[in-house]
Amino acid sequence: MLKKVLALSFVFALMGTTAAHAIALVSVDLNRGQIVRAMRAEQQYYPASLVKMMTLYVAFGAMDNGWLEVDQELPISRFAATRPRSRLGLHHGYTIKARDAMIAMAVRSANDATVVLAEALGETEAGFVKIMNQVAQDLGMKDTVFRNSTGLHHPEQKTTARDMATLALALNQHFPHYYSLFSVRNFAYNGVRYGNSNLLLFNFPGADGLKTGFTSKAGYNLAATATRDGRKVLVIGMGYRTAAQRNREIHRLLGESFEKDSAHFADAPQVIFTEPSLMAFRPVITASIARVRRESEQILARLEHGYGYPHPRLDETTSWGIQVGATRYPANAQQLADEARRRQLGHMSDLITRVDTSTNQQGRTLFLAQLYGFADRNEAVAACRRVRAGQRNQNGCFVTPPVRIVTVALHDDGSEEPEIDQGAQ
Repeated sequence: MLKKVLALSFVFALMGTTAAHAIALVSVDLNRGQIVRAMRAEQQYYPASLVKMMTLYVAFGAMDNGWLEVDQELPISRFAATRPRSRLGLHHGYTIKARDAMIAMAVRSANDATVVLAEALGETEAGFVKIMNQVAQDLGMKDTVFRNSTGLHHPEQKTTARDMATLALALNQHFPHYYSLFSVRNFAYNGVRYGNSNLLLFNFPGADGLKTGFTSKAGYNLAATATRDGRKVLVIGMGYRTAAQRNREIHRLLGESFEKDSAHFADAPQVIFTEPSLMAFRPVITASIARVRRESEQILARLEHGYGYPHPRLDETTSWGIQVGATRYPANAQQLADEARRRQLGHMSDLITRVDTSTNQQGRTLFLAQLYGFADRNEAVAACRRVRAGQRNQNGCFVTPPVRIVTVALHDDGSEEPEIDQGAQ
C-alpha cells in the first residue's frame, strides 16, 4: 500500500511540475505575417523581460517623434538605481545616455537602465506603464496587461505568446532602422563588458534578435528572429524549465521553419494578423504618448497653480563631504559609503551617499565612496576620525570640498528629497 501511495505521489508531483512549466510557443513567417505553428498561444503567461520589447517600442517611437535624442543624458533617480538585478549598477544623481540605456536593456536586460528610460518618457514609471498599455491596446494585444517597464514579477502582469508575436512583428515592421539593436552581441559600460544572454546570436546562422526573459514565476522565455535568403522567421517560446531547454527548443524550431514551407504544418492554425493587418499598420506611438502626456500636463498645471497640491519648495544649502574609499566597481563604492554611514556615523541620519568617479595614472576609472551632509569642515574632519577608527580594511578617509545641495519639498506631509547639484562643485 505504501508503495502505491508513493507511486501516486510521484505521478502527481510530475503532473504538477508539468502544469507549472507548460510551454507556450508561436512560430511566425514574418514575410507573410502568418502563424505557421502555435501551442497555447492564447494562454496567459508571465512575460518576464520580454516586457522590455514594449519599453523599447515606445522609446523608438519617441525618438522618431523628436521626444528623445539618442545622445540625451537621462537622469538616474533613486528608484531607478535601486531596481534589482539584472542591472548596470547605476547611481542616483548621475546620468546615462539614452543610447547606453537602450543597449543595456537589449543586451544586459538591465532593470535600472530600463526604469531610467521609462521615467524620462513618462515622468514616472507608473506614467510610462500607462503609455505601454495604451500602445498594447492600439496594437491589438488584447490579452496583455503591463504593470511595470522591466518585466520584474507582478501577479497582474501577463501576456500571451501570440501578443508577444504581435509586438515583435510591430517592432520589425515599424522600426527596422532600430532593429539591429537586438542583435548586439556585447557592449561595454564604465569599463565593464557585458554579453548578450540570447545565445542564438552566437550559434544559429542568421539569428538577428530579439529578447530573453526569466523570473522564477515565469520560467525561461525567448523571442527570437532569424533571416536567411530574404526570409525572416520569428519564434516566441514561454515557460521553459531551464535556459538550456529554451535555447535548444527555439534553435530547433527556427531551423525547422527554414527547412519546411509554411504549408507543411497542416495541423497548425493558419492565422493571419488582421487587427488591422500589422503588415501595413501605421505606428500608434504618437497618439498614445500624446494622450498620456496631456494627462501629465494637467497634473503639472495643478501643481503650478496649487489646485489640491502643495506648492513645491526649493531649499539650497552648502554641504561638506568626506571620502571613505575608492574601488574599481561602483557597487563596491556604494557599499563602502553605506557601511561607513551605518556603522561609524549612524548618529547622523541626514547624510547623503554619493559615488563619484576619477581616473588613476594607469587610465583606469575609480569609483569614489563619498558622504555629504556635514555643516562645516570641522564636522567633516571629526566624522573622518570616527570612520578611520572603525575601519577594518584601512581604506582611509579625507575631507572633500563643499557642494551645493538642493532640497525639494513636494509632499503634503512636508517630507523632502535631497539632491546633490552635480554642476555646483
